[in-house]
Amino acid sequence: MLKLGTRVGYGDQVGRIVGRTIELQPKYDIMLANGTIRSYVREVDLVLVPLPSDRPLVGETRGPMSMRRNDVNEEERDADPDRGR
Repeated sequence: MLKLGTRVGYGDQVGRIVGRTIELQPKYDIMLANGTIRSYVREVDLVLVPLPSDRPLVGETRGPMSMRRNDVNEEERDADPDRGR
């Protein structure tokens, strides 16, 4: 049985488990990256997607993570002294 919040692949999309049934053959509700929910998905139809922290260690440290900003205009807003007034 997979835990709630586990990252999984379903078809060609990635999502998280947001619900499950408790039965001999559990089924899962998956919230996909685009916000849609697929209900009663069988475990055999899912693929576990590793978290970035699950990468193998390289010389006792993990490889560098991307530090990409969420918004391309964020720096301009940070520099605006009138922001938030």
